[in-house]
Amino acid sequence: MAQVYKRGKVWWVRFQHEGKRVQRSARTTRKDEALKVLVELQEKVRRRQPLDPDRHSFEEAAERFVQEHLPLLKPNSAAGYHTHIRFMLEQFQGLHLDEIDRVKIADYISSRRRAGSSSPTIRRHLATLSSVFTRAIGWGGITENPVKTIDRRAIPEARPRVRYLTRVEYRRLLAEAAPHLKPIIEVAALTGMRAEEILSLTWVQVDLDRREITLTKTKTNTP
Repeated sequence: MAQVYKRGKVWWVRFQHEGKRVQRSARTTRKDEALKVLVELQEKVRRRQPLDPDRHSFEEAAERFVQEHLPLLKPNSAAGYHTHIRFMLEQFQGLHLDEIDRVKIADYISSRRRAGSSSPTIRRHLATLSSVFTRAIGWGGITENPVKTIDRRAIPEARPRVRYLTRVEYRRLLAEAAPHLKPIIEVAALTGMRAEEILSLTWVQVDLDRREITLTKTKTNTP
């Protein structure tokens, strides 16, 4: 059964021929143009003419990245990737992977700057985009990662900001904190544990006699 359908704003075509499915992006936001592409492709197949090489769209790569890679990450990290990819889909929708070059990536950087994103945030977006391309290379969807051609020296990373509470500030914080927050603050101050590590603690991890806490789920995935 032949059909045209939408992925986001872009129309795609799909039909069967001799038991084999043919599916392509029509690379248009207009349904009438997508229908013309469908007819042309069907005619090529009927005449046994070669079709364009099997290319992969950014939408396809992003969808597969989300389905296969993000479930392996911690929820907070996965949420960050989801946010980055949502913005990228707005910029690269309708493009094949091999059409996204350094110029289009530079346009994406400019769009993020106009939206008010900081340099460290833009660097994280580029890291996500690079991960999508790296995994697409492994899938055979493309041969090169265009993000590696971007000079990131023009996008400086923020210097790490380290700030320690003084003893006076610590006592004031405890005095003002709600009762249910006091033990969380004390554990954080005494151990340096992350909020997620503290809030996910179970009694199996706590040894009061030895005054020890064992962390099984950490940022490095090692106890």
